[in-house]
Amino acid sequence: MSSNTTDLLLDIDYQVKYLNLSFAILGLVTNLIHFYFLIESIKKHPIFICFTVTCVADFSMVFDVFVIKTVTIVTYIDNKNCIGYVNSADYLFKILSLWISITSTMTSTIMIVLIAVLHVFHLKSREKRFWTRKTASTVSILTVVFSILFNVFLISTLLIAFVQLNFAVCSQQGILQNYLMNNTNWVSTAFKIAKQSEICFNALLFVLLVFMLVYIIRLRKEEKSKNGMARTIIYLLTSYVLPSELVELFRVLAVNIRPFIILAACKDYQHTVNSFFSLTGGVTVVPKRSDLSSRT
Repeated sequence: MSSNTTDLLLDIDYQVKYLNLSFAILGLVTNLIHFYFLIESIKKHPIFICFTVTCVADFSMVFDVFVIKTVTIVTYIDNKNCIGYVNSADYLFKILSLWISITSTMTSTIMIVLIAVLHVFHLKSREKRFWTRKTASTVSILTVVFSILFNVFLISTLLIAFVQLNFAVCSQQGILQNYLMNNTNWVSTAFKIAKQSEICFNALLFVLLVFMLVYIIRLRKEEKSKNGMARTIIYLLTSYVLPSELVELFRVLAVNIRPFIILAACKDYQHTVNSFFSLTGGVTVVPKRSDLSSRT
């Protein structure tokens, strides 16, 4: 690829970062407001504990996008069309950013799958109550711990490999990638195992997302409820399925949309928002009659 073509592609990628940054800022604001209403809604249903975890994970992801895009834009001014890393601190910063991004995305995705699984058990079993505060709290804690530890392994291999390399500023040769792919030692082996594990696990999550989406849609036609939880979960599952294989921009857009999905579909959440605006003298959010009669 010619130098001019490379420069053009980098310039286009740089311009897209502005759009990504704009949606990230919007996502920070909407998820902060969303977090407040979720905390207020926890006493109404244990599922809001899990929704709060997904909100924090989404906030972490868009905050990471906000920081990394801001730094990239500033760095671009002094190091135009730099492929690679400006210095060692830049590399460590990007590794930390990568860990935050993949951990928060994994936490949020696992959480919505487990929410769907618990809700299926809840709808199928009338004798035993699956949605309890203890269950929601336990599932949330285990999900967060698992996601953190799972991705620490991958990031650790990258850090160890980097220590063994001669650093090159703005190198276009992919020194780290070549080292990991072309060397056979415990570091490269550990990285390949970690990377393959991540790919397989993400593929499994995607399959589970699609399966739970189809299953709950089918189950919703048979089981009717009044609080709109099934409908909320269906919309949330859709928001995870669509961007999972697309670019980062669509993931950021999905984070912006999720608070409004819960607001539009979940009756308990609507009551919390209505109560807030009633106390402050604002405008209440009143769902349509047709929505109330069909909400499940």
